[in-house]
Amino acid sequence: MAQAKWHALMCEAVRWRRLNKPAQAIQCLIQAIELTQQSPDLSRDTGSMLNYLADLYLQEGQLAQAEAAIRQALQTNLSLPEPERSLGADDFMILAKVLSRQARHGEAYEAGRQALASFRQQLGTHDKLIAQIEEMVEELGRKRENGSGVELNPNRARQGASADRPRE
Repeated sequence: MAQAKWHALMCEAVRWRRLNKPAQAIQCLIQAIELTQQSPDLSRDTGSMLNYLADLYLQEGQLAQAEAAIRQALQTNLSLPEPERSLGADDFMILAKVLSRQARHGEAYEAGRQALASFRQQLGTHDKLIAQIEEMVEELGRKRENGSGVELNPNRARQGASADRPRE
């Protein structure tokens, strides 16, 4: 029964996001995460929803909440068995975006590099997405050296959470 409830809440969050009601989506996700965190076998789902929550917070400019959620997603996803650990690549990319928006350029660059390394491991070196992420990481590196702000374009590379649904 708990699984059905968290899943319904997650679906409701997606619906609210599509209706451009992020506050309601955030509340549904928080409730769903509270349910999945009680069951270790739902860690992958917890990590995915935390990623989606962080992306919502980022979209809303709630950077402290976005950072806390994505760091929790990273911790959750990196604790998974090796085949499922690849979810961390998306998390590192969102973390880079959050840190960049906070003008923490050195940390943003490092998170972007970790994302790139993870994506290369998953996709190889000749994927179009890899080239896009490489550009973003180079841009982060330039901003780190210059100490200026950077606004990463979320459409240039896949976000940790898509604009419409949590990761599968």
